[in-house]
Amino acid sequence: MTKIIKLVEEHGMCSLPWVHTELSLQDDKIRPCCKYRDSLGKISDGFVNVWTNERGTKLRQDWLNGIPRSECQSCDVPNDAFSYKKWKNKFYADTFDFLQNTEVEDYPLPSVFHFSLSNTCNLACRMCNPLQSSKMAQMTKKHTELQKYLYLQPYQKKINVEVMRGSFKNVEFITFAGGEPLIDDDTIAVIKMIKEESTKLKGVNFSTNLTNINDDLFKELSSLNAVVMFSISIDGPPHIHDYIRYHCEWSTMMKNLAYIIENYPKIQFSTNTTVSIFNVGYVTDTLDTIQKLQKEFNIPLRSLMTSPVVDKTFQHPSLLPQAVKDQYLTKINNYVKTIDLKDSNYLIPTAIEMLNGKVDDSLDRFIGYVNEFDRIAGTKTTDVYPEFKQFME
Repeated sequence: MTKIIKLVEEHGMCSLPWVHTELSLQDDKIRPCCKYRDSLGKISDGFVNVWTNERGTKLRQDWLNGIPRSECQSCDVPNDAFSYKKWKNKFYADTFDFLQNTEVEDYPLPSVFHFSLSNTCNLACRMCNPLQSSKMAQMTKKHTELQKYLYLQPYQKKINVEVMRGSFKNVEFITFAGGEPLIDDDTIAVIKMIKEESTKLKGVNFSTNLTNINDDLFKELSSLNAVVMFSISIDGPPHIHDYIRYHCEWSTMMKNLAYIIENYPKIQFSTNTTVSIFNVGYVTDTLDTIQKLQKEFNIPLRSLMTSPVVDKTFQHPSLLPQAVKDQYLTKINNYVKTIDLKDSNYLIPTAIEMLNGKVDDSLDRFIGYVNEFDRIAGTKTTDVYPEFKQFME
């Protein structure tokens, strides 16, 4: 009998098919993680049934036998760039008993749940999609030209969260994403269900744009005997961030941050950054902004999670003209500051790797998408990115 931790540490095996599950209420799918390019089954069929079905069993066996899985290609990156597998393996090994005590021959219910709730969201982030943003879905439905770039999947929320009852007895850590989880109706219901079922809960994390206050939820979270973490999406300095996250106002985020710090001191904070063609040249500014935020609010941010854009290849940084890439690489390589923030060291190598990478798409598709989005939003990309003038005007 072999413990999961042994194969993770000695052979770099991914622990997620044993430890972690992604539940997406947006499309009724269960995956081992959010980067997995397929599903193991439907939530509506019952999570416990799906967890040990044929697909899940074969995935685990392939990992044990060293058989590559095409669904896991997003983690095939250089050692110093961000890999979801590597990041999660380290986090779980440092934090949870599950890896130490569970054998690869066993498939107990997972200790980590990641919920993608409904697509309810008040922002239309330019790197997002209709499945994850109701605002983006409304825009794409109304402006059909966007459908050349964004797949408008028919969306109807049919999943009753009660179907997940009985799934949480081993839960140690849970993450809520969206949409925007701070405004989703199901968030409190799931939190209450977990409180009833789990005696092992250690942490609850929210991936949030922090543009909303939800006192009812905050009070419920304050009653938990667990660490509560808000991972704030920060994609650049304020003017870049607000451009990328359409309808966002940096000042509102900062006002809400101050309110939560004052009224709910139990809530802790970390950050996450989605790297795309829109901000790859501003990752050093992003680090400076996060450092400034820590000082301004006198809060120790716990970590920075780097998330490369992988599903929208027309937003991949490698599509940029070489002159712009060279400009960005010079700026990045000249950055010598040390940022005191856990896992922030992944951001710059990931940006470099993406700039030097290659995808099967075209810069013309990016230009077409940006021009249409600008027309709808009343914005002008080249006002925000003067370096884009050489290929957009």
